Amino acid sequence: MDYGIEDLIIPVDGSDHAEAAVRFAVRLSRATGAELHLAHAFPGSVQALMERIGTQPGHTSSERMTAEAFEALRNGSARRALQRARQQLEPDQTASEHVLDGDPAEAISAFVGDGHGVQVVMGRRGLGRVRELLVGSVSERVIHRVPGPVTVVTAGHDGGETDDGHAEPLVVPVDGSDSACRAAAHAATVARCTGARIHLLHAFPGSPQEVPLLSGDLGGSADVGPFAEEAFAQLGDDSAREAFDSARDTMADTGATGLDIVEVRRRGEPAHAVLDYLREIGPAEIIIGRRGLGRVQELLVGSVSQKLLHGARCPVTVIG
Repeated sequence: MDYGIEDLIIPVDGSDHAEAAVRFAVRLSRATGAELHLAHAFPGSVQALMERIGTQPGHTSSERMTAEAFEALRNGSARRALQRARQQLEPDQTASEHVLDGDPAEAISAFVGDGHGVQVVMGRRGLGRVRELLVGSVSERVIHRVPGPVTVVTAGHDGGETDDGHAEPLVVPVDGSDSACRAAAHAATVARCTGARIHLLHAFPGSPQEVPLLSGDLGGSADVGPFAEEAFAQLGDDSAREAFDSARDTMADTGATGLDIVEVRRRGEPAHAVLDYLREIGPAEIIIGRRGLGRVQELLVGSVSQKLLHGARCPVTVIG
């Protein structure tokens, strides 16, 4: 499996969030040598534009818009978005520029293709209404469509270096699932280039009472009585060790050596545990798998990625 990052695709719409995404990608490009691609998505027709902004086909506004007016609107939107994005590049950097036709999530995922060696870096939200057709709230739909890593960046929280000049740490929630291992592998790829410390974080409930659907998955039968505290603590120990070992094995498979890795155990619901940990350590980047083990083991990582996308202000990279 190839863990390298060859191309960084940055959807842009002229918003502050998109500019923050460009700055994040610029730093990552410096570290990895990946090529930069600025992409602006716009509806491919007058009808698609009107549908996108909530005007029904046949409305007088769409009937009055000529092909020339539509093309001018499209070109102007692309020009402004790409110009603002271009200003975030460093003087000696270049980026290819692309204007894509269609729904943003669909256009971006089609542009990404099979995702080999590609990472998408995009703003958390766009300018709203008309410009939501550009990037806006499309980030979650892109995450579900794109096979490779997607980083979501918020204006004002676009990462960088710590006060002592080191790369910001990478916090990777792990649960032993294939998805969490892929996130760990991506973290290893980034850390190999940036020197960032990797924080493997495993969250587990503090007591059986915190597990809403305790079932045979954890107890050995479908009809499970209350867990003894000692047995439940041992279950947490075993879960953490399996998660950490799986993540370390996968990171070793990338060929990265000399990584600075710490293992962190927390009690409680995973998304809350991650957010609390971020408050302890300060600025960081989250790298998380999109899916965990499911069912009761969703208490480990599972669908926490969506909660972190909404709750964390730091860059969040989701691995499909």
